[in-house]
Amino acid sequence: DRRRAVEAALWIDDNSHVGIDLEQAARLADLSPFHFLRLFSNVLGVTPHQYLVRSRLRHAARLLTDDDIAVTDIAYDVGFGDLSN
Repeated sequence: DRRRAVEAALWIDDNSHVGIDLEQAARLADLSPFHFLRLFSNVLGVTPHQYLVRSRLRHAARLLTDDDIAVTDIAYDVGFGDLSN
């Protein structure tokens, strides 16, 4: 089960720039959304949504240090749907 959660986390990292929902990630792990949420949270210590937001922030931080791109553009590029995020 730990492997499923880690594989899901890696998939979230790879796809964090697009819209991801709990059902998609649960299907990938071949679990119901309820069981996936419990497993993921137990293994990684955060919910899938918290992990997704943190993944997007990590990607944004890398882009901010490496490129001369507007913050707004980076926010949209890493998957944030609006500027309030």
